[in-house]
Amino acid sequence: MSSRSQIWLLLAMLQGSGVVLAQDIGPAAEYETVVAADTDQSPNFPLRRGPASPEVRIQESEANEQAAGFLRRETMLGPWFDYKRKLRDEKGIGFGGGATLLYQNYSDSLVDENDALGSKIDLNGVYELFRRGTDEVGTFNISLESRNRVLTDLSPAEAGAASGALNPTAVTYSNDELGIKQFFWQQNLFDNRFQYAAGRLFSPNYVDPYPLTNDNRYIVSYDLGINPTIPYPKSGLGAVGLVYLDDSAYVGGGLLNANGSYSGNDFSSFIQDNEYFYFMELGATKNARKPVPFSTDRITNLDKISLTLWYKDDQKSRQIDDSWGAGFTAHALLTERYFGFVRAGWSDGDATTTDAYVSSGVLIRPPTTVSDVLGLTASYLHPSKSVRRNFEDSDNQLTTEIFYRFHITPHLALTPHVQYIVEPVRNPDDSSLVVLGARVRLTF
Repeated sequence: MSSRSQIWLLLAMLQGSGVVLAQDIGPAAEYETVVAADTDQSPNFPLRRGPASPEVRIQESEANEQAAGFLRRETMLGPWFDYKRKLRDEKGIGFGGGATLLYQNYSDSLVDENDALGSKIDLNGVYELFRRGTDEVGTFNISLESRNRVLTDLSPAEAGAASGALNPTAVTYSNDELGIKQFFWQQNLFDNRFQYAAGRLFSPNYVDPYPLTNDNRYIVSYDLGINPTIPYPKSGLGAVGLVYLDDSAYVGGGLLNANGSYSGNDFSSFIQDNEYFYFMELGATKNARKPVPFSTDRITNLDKISLTLWYKDDQKSRQIDDSWGAGFTAHALLTERYFGFVRAGWSDGDATTTDAYVSSGVLIRPPTTVSDVLGLTASYLHPSKSVRRNFEDSDNQLTTEIFYRFHITPHLALTPHVQYIVEPVRNPDDSSLVVLGARVRLTF
């Protein structure tokens, strides 16, 4: 799909979302999902769902959270969502999608590209094929995605990488053709104590996951959205599993194709190359065996603490040696309005640009606008040996990002953000870099 076609599609959906014609709505709703998380409902939903999984994206598209006030509007897509819920209840078929535009401006650029605009279209589906309505429901999951630069020479991912920062200032807003990013089977067994998924997987959903990995809703910076010390494989074949040892502690792990491809078929490389990414995770979560996923992209996922160990084989065709490392994540819903996190990582090898980092931040929901989120985050990074060889005068880098997600309707959000980077590694002549940006996200 061309960038011009994506713009027209987004504008058409904006018109249908009721931005102009709808009326103001009443007071904001309370956290319904928090209440659900504290009940003893039968755990019909898989817990091992990442923040970018098809199921979570479908939930995002159907969210009804909203607040009254200036510029707040109802949606005109109510009948559409009623139809989707009926189809899910009666047939076990769920689907949803989103259209996103991201703009960034860079105070400096190594290639004289100070502006970038990119788009993403994602389509997601779930089919409850086996034992629907039971604790052992088995589902097929699929996610298609198209990423494009729009009216600029570089996408935000490309321009951000050329800004002088150690890592891109936007990760998934790249320039990739339409492809199947995820296609897998997932199921829970033994009263939710054992969970597994196999097929074409998106690795950040399973390897050291945490809620803010979803750059459609939260952070867009690579340094803060994922663990930059981990060489996450691109979407590819793999299998993951998780076992709960009791009502909170768990152990999980998996094997993924180290040579995955966002838009291509990696079946032959998985079989012939024998180059894999392995990981194991030990942790505990307050949401063990409850209906709310412990890696959902909402800040209602309460407490979690985990340690991830990983190893990646030699990638001979790409001349990348083997590497290994560890990641630590702890996050908690501190109060009804405050969510905090602390993360750290370390790696040995040249598979990533970062061999050590620590990050922390807090998300705040305003008291009268539960749909909105203010994020204050920071990350401190140590460049890898290969990067330091190329940039001998570089120092450790501090990356900060502040964002505010403003919901115009329940399904249309505007998120301005500011990144302030101290000592950008790839441009040691500059002491700082400022990135100004805005994201528009429509779900349907």
